[in-house]
Amino acid sequence: MRKNILITVPLLFVLAYIGTAQVDPSTTIFKKAFSFDFKTVKSQYEASLNNGYEGDSLFYDLWYRGLKLEKNKHYIDATEKYEKALHVERSEVSSYEVKFSIGRLELLKGLPAKGTTFLYEFISEAQKEIDGENMMWSLTEKGKKQLNKKIELAEELLVFARDNKEIFEVNLPKQSAKKDNPFRKPAEKFLNRLRKGSELSSYFGDSWTLKYYKDDRCEGMTMGRLGDLTAHQIDSDIEITLNNDGYGWGNCERKGHSSYVYQFNLKQLVKDWNRYEITDGRQMELHIFYIMGGGESDYIKIYFNEQNLIVKLEYRSEDPG
Repeated sequence: MRKNILITVPLLFVLAYIGTAQVDPSTTIFKKAFSFDFKTVKSQYEASLNNGYEGDSLFYDLWYRGLKLEKNKHYIDATEKYEKALHVERSEVSSYEVKFSIGRLELLKGLPAKGTTFLYEFISEAQKEIDGENMMWSLTEKGKKQLNKKIELAEELLVFARDNKEIFEVNLPKQSAKKDNPFRKPAEKFLNRLRKGSELSSYFGDSWTLKYYKDDRCEGMTMGRLGDLTAHQIDSDIEITLNNDGYGWGNCERKGHSSYVYQFNLKQLVKDWNRYEITDGRQMELHIFYIMGGGESDYIKIYFNEQNLIVKLEYRSEDPG
């Protein structure tokens, strides 16, 4: 297993405008990483047209469309395609490889926290597949070679993020930097109600998405996603299916993959938090806020729409090690 590269990119400072590149796309590592990504995905997409299952073909179609959009500097639309590919139903392929594309693009856009998170997740899942932990299918030698190459590129991108923090510093026009965040007030009102354990449904849209992520040194990664939730569901238990890889990074006994139904209750999860701190990190993604609590491990990420309603909530618990 490859050793982790220590990155000290602050979690809270998501620092660039989402529709433009903060890093020059012609920078050697980004140009090399995109070129390899584009070439391999194009080949996989063309192969899926002839012998792929419907879900797999759609997965590669979305991924390839995203790469073509990124090539033409349509970064917002590219991100949307990558996110859709990540969650599409598939038959015989894993979706984690698209995290390489997402992580690389987020770094290009100047979003180091999100970019490095996706790249770390890609490296972890790719290494497991190379080690033969996927029991549903096995890699060909060509597939292993391509994955190893992508891992190397991902590690180079992480080193770039570590060694070039100045690139990710805010560089905004003065009028933009001084502009008040229109989502700040509803975010702070939501925080106050969350702290008090009050009703929260009035702050949610009628169709919102819940994402759950937990990284534990012994249990490994646990993830789940549930969409089309109604506003009132945030105030009660939500049944969400979670998948655990059983492969932690600590010196613990390895466990197998598992899936189970979890009763998610936001109020119960945060009731023992020792702090409630909110930030938008001076970011240009003004509709996104982080609420920190639970020591150094737990935090919430909320996304507002133009009606000041939350349309996505992520609960993340990351073992600080």
